[in-house]
Amino acid sequence: MSLGGNMGNRKRNLENGIEQIEKELGKCVAISSFYESDSWGYRDKKKYLNCVLFCKTALKPYEILQKTQEIEKQLGRKTKSSPSENNKVNYQSRPVDIDILFYDNLVLVSDILTIPHPLLSERFFVLKPLLEIASGLIHPIFKKTICELNELCKDTCVVNKMSF
Repeated sequence: MSLGGNMGNRKRNLENGIEQIEKELGKCVAISSFYESDSWGYRDKKKYLNCVLFCKTALKPYEILQKTQEIEKQLGRKTKSSPSENNKVNYQSRPVDIDILFYDNLVLVSDILTIPHPLLSERFFVLKPLLEIASGLIHPIFKKTICELNELCKDTCVVNKMSF
């Protein structure tokens, strides 16, 4: 999973998100450092703080989606980013966003959930923290490791590891 946000106390929001995930979904067995980046897909003056984690869970993908959306709301998220008239996603600031990146080697495509996350290979703010905790993980569609996807990524967003 990836967590990110750019509103309020970003660090505390991510820590609260991780805490809620462990309470609602299961044990986080690996958690990356926090990384700061500019907004992705839209312009915003507020920088994002991001991390990724691996969680052991007995829940199914749609149950995870439901729980993560509930956690986002509990942590102050008002609306989800959604496609606009021209099919571009209308991204916006948020206290926390939780995305499901992988679920074992599952490939799932539906109107409400796609696994693996369809944009993870285009986003350094996801790839950099993934490199830290799962560099050898093989993407089930691209058949490339996270390390290889990072090397191929053309994202221009600068991503900096934070030290608190």
